[in-house]
Amino acid sequence: MPFDRALIDRLSPHAVDEVAKDIPAALERIAVVEGAQWRPAWTDLYFPGIPDDLRADLLSVIADRVPPASPYDPTRLAALRALFDGLGIDALLVPRANEHRTEDLPTYAKRLEWITGFTGSAGTAMIARDSAWLFIDGRYVLQAAKELDSALFESRHFQRPPLWEFLGQTLPERTRIGYDARLHSSQEVVAIEKALADTTLTLVPLSENPIDRLWTNRPPKPFSAVVPHPIERTGVSSEDKRAAMAADLLKLGARRLVLSQLDSIAWAFNIRGGDTAFTPVVESHAIIHDNGQADLFVETRKLSPEVLSHLGKRVSLHAMEAFEGFLGDLGGGGATVALDLARTPKWIETRLASAGARIVHQEDPTEVARLRKTTEELNGFREAMTRDGVAMVRFMRWFSEYPLDKPLTEMMISEKVTAFRAMDPTFRGPSFATIVGSGPNGAVIHYHPTKDSDRVIEPGDVIVLDSGGQYLSGTTDITRTLCRGTAGNFERSVITAVLSCHATLASTRFPMGTTGTQLDGITRANLWAMGIEYDHGTGHGIGSFLAVHEGAIRISKEGRRAILAGNVLSNEPGAYLPGRFGCRHENAVVAREGEIGLTGETFLEFETLTAAPFPRDLILVEALSPNQVAWLDAYHAFVLRLLSPHLEGADLDWLKGACAPL
Repeated sequence: MPFDRALIDRLSPHAVDEVAKDIPAALERIAVVEGAQWRPAWTDLYFPGIPDDLRADLLSVIADRVPPASPYDPTRLAALRALFDGLGIDALLVPRANEHRTEDLPTYAKRLEWITGFTGSAGTAMIARDSAWLFIDGRYVLQAAKELDSALFESRHFQRPPLWEFLGQTLPERTRIGYDARLHSSQEVVAIEKALADTTLTLVPLSENPIDRLWTNRPPKPFSAVVPHPIERTGVSSEDKRAAMAADLLKLGARRLVLSQLDSIAWAFNIRGGDTAFTPVVESHAIIHDNGQADLFVETRKLSPEVLSHLGKRVSLHAMEAFEGFLGDLGGGGATVALDLARTPKWIETRLASAGARIVHQEDPTEVARLRKTTEELNGFREAMTRDGVAMVRFMRWFSEYPLDKPLTEMMISEKVTAFRAMDPTFRGPSFATIVGSGPNGAVIHYHPTKDSDRVIEPGDVIVLDSGGQYLSGTTDITRTLCRGTAGNFERSVITAVLSCHATLASTRFPMGTTGTQLDGITRANLWAMGIEYDHGTGHGIGSFLAVHEGAIRISKEGRRAILAGNVLSNEPGAYLPGRFGCRHENAVVAREGEIGLTGETFLEFETLTAAPFPRDLILVEALSPNQVAWLDAYHAFVLRLLSPHLEGADLDWLKGACAPL
C-alpha cells in the first residue's frame, strides 16, 4: 500500500536533500524494520525541525504500516536451478545467515525463507538439481513439517545423521556445491571441506548469490538512527574497551582486528540502533587498531551530531561500501590482521589473504569480555526485569480474568503482552518474536502464531508463552506456561516436573570451572526419569540491551565453556508432547560467587533476575521436593517484594495471591 500523498506533501519541505528526492522509498526503509516505531530518533535525521504534530502523524503511520507480504512461490526453486549451468554448479548451499552472522536478520537477508517458505530462526538448505533438503534442529521439526512443501523439500534433523555425512552419501558423485562466502564463516568452510575430503564433492565460492538475482521485489535495507549507549549503562567507555583490545593485539603480534558481528560492534563502540527487528544494532563493519584507534564502516546518515561526539576523534568513519577496498589496502600493506575465524565471513579472510595480509586467529574479544557483565550492566538487568515483571503481572492478571466464554486466540495474547510492555517509556520493542503455542501448537518449540495459523484457545488448553522486551536498561526473556481454565492432572504432572528441573538449576551450587554441559545434565534428571527429553539447550547467554541470544555461553550438551561470575543466562527446561501440548519455564539468572567449599574451592550460585509468578494452579506441590518448594516460596517472596512498590489496586491484590506460599 503506497504512502498517503497528502502526508508526503506535508513532509517534503522538511526533508533533507537526499530524502526529498524519494520520500516514499526513504520511508519504506523505516517501515521494513519491525519495531521501528519504538525508535523514533530517525525522524530528526530524515526531517530535521519537523513540527510535533507532523512527527506524531508520521510515527502513527509507520507504527501501523505492515510491509507487504511475499507469499512463498514454489516456482522459485525451478528458476534457481535454471541458473546452475551458468554458474558452473550442481547444487546450492543456502544458510539462514547474513554477512554479519546475526540470528536476527533484516527482511532483505531472509534468503532461506524466500526459497523454502521456512520461517524458523535456524536452518540450512541444500538445493540440488533433482532434490532439496532443509536441515534443522529439534526446535523446528514440527514447524518445518507444517511450512515446507513436501513435494519440493525434505526436512531432516541436521545431526541425525550429521548434515555433511548425509550429503556425502546422498549427492551424486562430482557434485559442485555453490556457496556464498559472505554467509559462511572461515571455520565453517574449513569444516565442510574436511567433511568432504573423502568424497568427490567440491565447494565452489560464488561471486554473486543467485537468489539475489531472482528476488526482484526484495525489501530495501533498513534505516534507523544510531544512538549512544551511555557509560552509566555500560560501566566501561568505548575508548577503554578498544584500549583493552589493542593490548591483546600487541600480545598477539597483530596490527588490526576486524569485527563484523553487529552486537560485537555495538558493544565495542557503546552504540545501539534499530536495523533489525529485535536486536538494537546497526549494520556496520569495524577495524580496531593496535593503538586503540578504529575505523567504523556505517551509513553515516544514521549518525546524529550527538553520536559523532560520542564516538570521538579516534574513530574514523567510512561508508559501508568502502569496507572491501579498505581490506585490500590492509593486505597490500602486508599487515598482520586478527580475525575470529569462527565468526568472520569467509570472504573477509579471502580478501585480506589475497591482498597480502597475514591472518592470525583470535577469538572475538568482545564475545569474551561482554559475557561477564559489569556492575552497571547487572543493575540495568535488574531494572529491566522489574519493568518487565510489572508488565507480566498486568498481563497475567488480565489473562486470569479473561472470560472463558469469550473467544481468545494466540495472536490476541501475543499482542496483549506486547501492549503491556509498551506502557513502559523505556521499552524499545520485543527482544524476539513472541512465542504463543496453545494445545498442540505448544509442542512446536518455536511456534509463532500468524494470521493463517492463529488458533482459538479452548478451555483446558495449556499455553507456552515465551516473550521478552528490549529496555534501555537491559534485555529480558521469560517463559510462563499457562492454562485457560483448568488443566488435567497429567498436564499438571508434566508442568510440575519441568518446574522441578527449573528449581534444581536455579538452586544449584557448583565449583569454579563447571561447564554448561555439566549443568545441563543436572537439570534434565527429573524429566529423564519420566522418559521425557527436550531437544534444545537449557540456557543461553543474554546480552545487555543487545541480542537476547548471546551465543558464546550456553547451558547445553554443547556448552563446553565454564560458567563464570557475571554471566547472565536463561534457565529454561521444557517438555513437548507432539500433538498434545508443550511446557517451558524460563527465567534469566546471573552467576555469582558464593561461599568457599569445605575442600577450599570457590563455589558459584545463581541469582534469579526475572520477576513474575509461576501459575499456582498448575503446580502439584506433592510432586516437588521440600527443597524445591522452599525455593519456589522464596522466589515468590522475592517477586512480591520487588514488584509491590510498582503496582497498586487490583494488580497488587492479584500479585499477593499469586505469590502466597505454596
